[in-house]
Amino acid sequence: MQLFFVALIAVLCFRVSVWLAYFFILATCTACWVYVGWASSYYGYTVCDQLTMEGHFDRRFLQDGPHGGGGDDSHHGDYQVMMYDKPWYHGPSYLVGTLLACLYVHLRDPVTKAAPQLKGVALPLAWAAALFLMFYSNSWQYWATAKQDPTPDNPMGGTVCLWSHAWDVVFSCMFRTWWCMGVAFICWAALADQGSPIGWILGMHFWTPISRLTFGVYMVHVMVIRLHYNTIEKPFDYTDCTLPPARWPSARF
Repeated sequence: MQLFFVALIAVLCFRVSVWLAYFFILATCTACWVYVGWASSYYGYTVCDQLTMEGHFDRRFLQDGPHGGGGDDSHHGDYQVMMYDKPWYHGPSYLVGTLLACLYVHLRDPVTKAAPQLKGVALPLAWAAALFLMFYSNSWQYWATAKQDPTPDNPMGGTVCLWSHAWDVVFSCMFRTWWCMGVAFICWAALADQGSPIGWILGMHFWTPISRLTFGVYMVHVMVIRLHYNTIEKPFDYTDCTLPPARWPSARF
């Protein structure tokens, strides 16, 4: 609900001044990125923190304290509650769509209602950048870590992060926004009649009935997942094999 309220404020700003709307959207996104980046680093919620954990993610706080103080549990918290469910975590992703709408209404042709087209080499470069952003943001976390062989100091081996801490923080707070930026460009290209085969496929009337259901499913899918998860009698670890069956009830719903 908070995200809808933020988007409504952006629309109201647009009715006053398009530049006020742009400023509000960019300022809100920047504030969200800064906070999520800080919180991801401070609480240990980055991609590498989650992929390299063995057991509870904040075991290091319970053992040594967040700053080596010994047993300090002040940073203890649940990722789902403290980050994923909060509006500042998903806010920039929503506002990318709001910014797209503002740009379209501001720049479209008043007669044909078409968005401005990209000229020359800018079009293929933009398509390549958009597809790369979507692939990178969705898949590159699988290459963020590597298995570590046992050593005398660490006979059990484990998983190590291949990224610098700075890039780990940047990726952790930006990857959802990058995905939405790629999707936003595909929408813009379709509005400018430069959608290529992807725009043609997405514009087929076949998708119309499904598209009218997707947002409603999105609003309740988490409840279905949690209901299914809480009715499972045997514990399991999330892997590439067990995750799809766990989410399958929400897909069927």
